[in-house]
Amino acid sequence: ATSEKSNEKPETATSASSSTAAEDFVREHQHIEQEHHSDTVLSTLGSYVQDGDGEQQLYYQKDVDVPLFWHIPRSGGTTLQDIFGSCLGLTIANNVGVLDGHNSDESIQTFRYGEGATYVNVDTTSKEGLIRAKKLGLVQSNLADVVVTPYLYESADLFNDLPEETEKKGRCFTILRHPIERAMSVFFYLQSTSEELKFRLMTIEEYAESAYCEVR
Repeated sequence: ATSEKSNEKPETATSASSSTAAEDFVREHQHIEQEHHSDTVLSTLGSYVQDGDGEQQLYYQKDVDVPLFWHIPRSGGTTLQDIFGSCLGLTIANNVGVLDGHNSDESIQTFRYGEGATYVNVDTTSKEGLIRAKKLGLVQSNLADVVVTPYLYESADLFNDLPEETEKKGRCFTILRHPIERAMSVFFYLQSTSEELKFRLMTIEEYAESAYCEVR
């Protein structure tokens, strides 16, 4: 009987300790959410995390960093953009922004495309579009929650020569896919969508040896 009682006490102490730790975690998490709360889902990125040395590191600054998605074709980027707009309700800068005649707009603005997401009236998926976006002041307008582009180096110019009062930096992220799988995906995409007969008649082995394949 004495042995049984002595075994019960450590279990109770452990349970109380675990409960306290869980409560501390919840309180800390709630504090972070309250401190960085805003109307956009991006506010959840603006929190502190503990690094290996126990120091707090800010990995996203909401009022400074502009999320820039480097879109590598056939790597899941289109699906991710659907999530940005339809699921998360973010305002996007990509190629949709110049549809319905918005490529002639003289000032930067946003619009809702159909029943879908909200877009900035620029095209950040072409080199010419990036130049126009810079002239219209995309970055300093604070209209885009996320900028989407396949041009990593060219898009960096969006953040150069900004007005002194504008403290903005691009925060780049991307999705990577195995290069062989991506090359195969491009091949089948060309076969099913291209109007050029050469792709429809080409075998995947011929495509792999051709200049059209990025992985050789």
